Amino acid sequence: MARLIRILVASALLLPAGLRASAHEESEPGACRLIRGESTPEDLTDDVHVCRQDVWFHQADSKLGNAAALDQDDFPSFDNVKPDESVTTGAGGGYLGSSATHQNGEPFDPRLTATFDGTFTGDIDNLAVTMYMFNPPEDAQALPTFAINSRLIVDGEEIAVAGGAEVKRSPGGDAVFRIDFAFVNIYSTLEAFGLNGHDREHQIRFQVQGTGLGTEAALFVYDTSEVPSGLIFNIEPENLGNYTVAG
Repeated sequence: MARLIRILVASALLLPAGLRASAHEESEPGACRLIRGESTPEDLTDDVHVCRQDVWFHQADSKLGNAAALDQDDFPSFDNVKPDESVTTGAGGGYLGSSATHQNGEPFDPRLTATFDGTFTGDIDNLAVTMYMFNPPEDAQALPTFAINSRLIVDGEEIAVAGGAEVKRSPGGDAVFRIDFAFVNIYSTLEAFGLNGHDREHQIRFQVQGTGLGTEAALFVYDTSEVPSGLIFNIEPENLGNYTVAG
């Protein structure tokens, strides 16, 4: 395991200056749509609107996100400010993800599960995810999918889980890959917990790791203009086709 960590961290340090990013699935942040009440247009009291918000991950004080799991730093966060600094100027962070602790009976242990904390205000219908990563094992380079364990926690409740899901994987730039997946039907689950509300501020925790010790070990990278990993709350249904529905 120590050797794997050295390989992944070394990969991050060798990030080419010419790294190119793939586009975040951007539309009109703030665009709202009706998800409940369409069948009763004369009754506005049952209407539920959700509004799109694009957010991006940002490092905490430490470049290595895993430091937070050792009580050495806060977890990386997210907000609606898109990274505009380049890795060539020293920007960016990374979080080593591996299923080693997961397989040892400690699911989603943040020591080896990329963990991001933030807030979102309003109702949530779905969540689209784009993560950039180094995935060095040679037998992983040509794979069209990447197997993940991932979950979404809202206000302390586990709302969506993907266990061993094979998600879309594509080149994300020189030596970097990206995965794109989504959680859907979130509103109904939040409703069951009594957590909905158009003006409610939710505490959000998003976590992801690869499921295998070999081909799915990865260093997730974020917070630069080249690797703008992030989330889209309430992406338009017509744009979900660009993502693997994982949970």
